[in-house]
Amino acid sequence: MRPHWQDMLKLEAAAQRFGDGHLNERIHFDEGSSFERLGIAFNQMADNINALIASKKQLIDGIAHELRTPLVRLRYRLEMSDNLSAAESQALNRDISQLEALIEELLTYARLDRPQNELHLSEPDLPLWLSTHLADIQAVTPIKRYGLKRSRKAIMRRWICA
Repeated sequence: MRPHWQDMLKLEAAAQRFGDGHLNERIHFDEGSSFERLGIAFNQMADNINALIASKKQLIDGIAHELRTPLVRLRYRLEMSDNLSAAESQALNRDISQLEALIEELLTYARLDRPQNELHLSEPDLPLWLSTHLADIQAVTPIKRYGLKRSRKAIMRRWICA
């Protein structure tokens, strides 16, 4: 019973290390051990998970590259275009910048798989963010006027569309 118990503890430790992010963890039992087939299955599962993670990273990198190329072309064509007003040009530039930011977020997400990266949270400048987006709306619908005003009734700072 003792070898059986030791093999079970060995499997538990390997599963724990794998779960903690040590994705190269593999386990080997002596030939004839009642855990030998379970160890083989564990190793196959670990190999499959590693392959899935690698293909996910490759897919994300490919998507990011494929999206960046047309955005660069769009920005170039926008700069060469003479038939847009300054407001329309700025709105399109902001749209392209937003798409570029989304691509960067996608790449950041891909890098989060690497445990050495730390997240650095920051507080957004909400009035600035809202005014940027209101400028886009204003450029598309110049007939209406949009603006921001601060509500004094709120306990916390709150900005509402007017």
